[in-house]
Amino acid sequence: MKPSWQSTVVALGFIAFAGLAVYVAATSNNGTNFSTIWAGVGTVIGVLTGAIPAYFFKQQADAQTKKATAFAGLLPPATYTEVTTAHPELAL
Repeated sequence: MKPSWQSTVVALGFIAFAGLAVYVAATSNNGTNFSTIWAGVGTVIGVLTGAIPAYFFKQQADAQTKKATAFAGLLPPATYTEVTTAHPELAL
């Protein structure tokens, strides 16, 4: 399962938003300081830092689970039993 292009566009949009917020905070001269603006966007940037990679890694993990499940279904039952008896961590 490949990540959809829509997911990639949304992720890039969030990253662009975070970058723009930091840029505006760093270059603003209207009396606000960087720490005030960072207090507003820092949490959003932190969540994005964790959520975006987690989403894409989960998609890859789901795809690998589907492949493993399909492979297990192709094995003859006796072979599957032998493998899972020798390696219980491989049992589905």
